[in-house]
Amino acid sequence: MGRSTTLKILQYNVRKSRDTVMATLLRDERVMEYDILAIQEPRRHPFISTTHHPVKNHFHLCYPVAIGDGPARVCSFVNKRLDNTTWQFEPHTRDACSLHIRCGAGSQTQWQLHVHNIYNPVQATENRESILPLIDTLLKRYALDEQMVLGDFNLHHRSWGGDRVVHEDQEAGELYIIVERFDMTNTLQQGAVTYAERNDRTTIDL
Repeated sequence: MGRSTTLKILQYNVRKSRDTVMATLLRDERVMEYDILAIQEPRRHPFISTTHHPVKNHFHLCYPVAIGDGPARVCSFVNKRLDNTTWQFEPHTRDACSLHIRCGAGSQTQWQLHVHNIYNPVQATENRESILPLIDTLLKRYALDEQMVLGDFNLHHRSWGGDRVVHEDQEAGELYIIVERFDMTNTLQQGAVTYAERNDRTTIDL
């Protein structure tokens, strides 16, 4: 992919629902427009470590297998029109995975884009571990390249929730600091939705 190419990413929390949400999403012809589908809380297959995948002819499923003490809460679908020699999938935990994309292949201006797909468990989750330390680690690891962090953070802060946020989560403040430290841009329109309700459609010019 060169810088004149457009990479389209759809981020969606399907809330573990197959028939109501995930199946409907993946059978919608409009998803074929996207290069990457970044999914949170995918529906778990009852017998094997995978998820619902009715679009095998069009997308590669990248699903973290046997990581941690439960099924993956993130996965990605990569459109088969993308050259599979230009990207690599890396699972980190059941709540985090990355796509490493080599851009400008064949040119003198090759560069890397790292797309980190994140699920941060809600505060009341049993044996909960915050995903923020891992986000910080990943951003440091690939600090010399272009990066994107997307997903469902389950955190409320006025910087993205606006006046509708009555109580800011402590972790939300920590996330805000991370965003500032790495000079990242928050693309969520202020006050539109909270992170827990977020379903983002992102277009990146490469």
